[in-house]
Amino acid sequence: MRSETKGFTLIELAIVLVIIGFALASGSSLLALAVKKKSAETDSARLVSAKNSLFSYSNVNGVLPVKEGFAPAVSYSHDFGGRSVAYIYDEALTSNDAVCRRKTASFELRRCRNAGCTDYTAVRNIAFVTAGGGANANIQTGADEAGIIRIYIQGDAADDYPADGTRIEAYDDITEWVTLGELQARSGCAGQSLRILNNELPQAYTGRPYEAKLFADGGVPHSGAGGRYRWCLDDTPLKSSASLEFSAKGSHVTASSDCRSESESAWTAGDNVSVIGTPPSGSGGSYYLSVWVRDGNDPDGGDDSIANKKLVLTISE
Repeated sequence: MRSETKGFTLIELAIVLVIIGFALASGSSLLALAVKKKSAETDSARLVSAKNSLFSYSNVNGVLPVKEGFAPAVSYSHDFGGRSVAYIYDEALTSNDAVCRRKTASFELRRCRNAGCTDYTAVRNIAFVTAGGGANANIQTGADEAGIIRIYIQGDAADDYPADGTRIEAYDDITEWVTLGELQARSGCAGQSLRILNNELPQAYTGRPYEAKLFADGGVPHSGAGGRYRWCLDDTPLKSSASLEFSAKGSHVTASSDCRSESESAWTAGDNVSVIGTPPSGSGGSYYLSVWVRDGNDPDGGDDSIANKKLVLTISE
């Protein structure tokens, strides 16, 4: 008796194997996409966590950590694949309570709009950037010698981070960045910007010796023997009359019709300003005095912090 059971023909078997192959390939692709999505989500969450940790560090210490201090300062210093996160920071913000005192930061971030990044949106005064290497395990975000950090379009060929080797390939970094203004807002910086401390001047009397001082605080003081700040006075009738002398470290304080437009070298260096003299008879009255002070935020340029305060000095007969 013959059996009616039939086996697969070679053609049928081939079709089954092709179907199985397609299923396995599709499953593999879906698995790869799921892993890539999970990696991106995890890296993004870790960079946000690191950013918040740096806010806390700055709030407590008044500075950013140096490179070696990054890992101890944050909860996660490695990405999903176990690679170290890139920490790009302004070194000027790592000492002397600089976070709250400085007016500017040295980095400029460019969000590229085309492949060569000749078209971009610029964000200036970047305090720090953190970057993870993405699915290609290649960090491609870095700062050039001019302090420019480029965030390329996803998929564009680039590699600006030679520290882990140069592999120019599709850009897929996950990044977070913070401006100095945002860092200051999250670091409790109220009261540490440059300011003139005096709110009023003591009253003067004609024929009597007078002495007062003008003080400043905050900002980025100059170092060295030249004095912490630079001073200038609006050229007012009181200053022009020479009935009182305004000096800093023994030099007459510069008087100008427009102090803000004067170069830094024209301002008078000193920790404070002394006001001394004996008002002569007939000089009684109330005099407006506009005082300007600038710090050393930008020693080689003109981007210092500048503060002004208007005071009234009353001279009684």
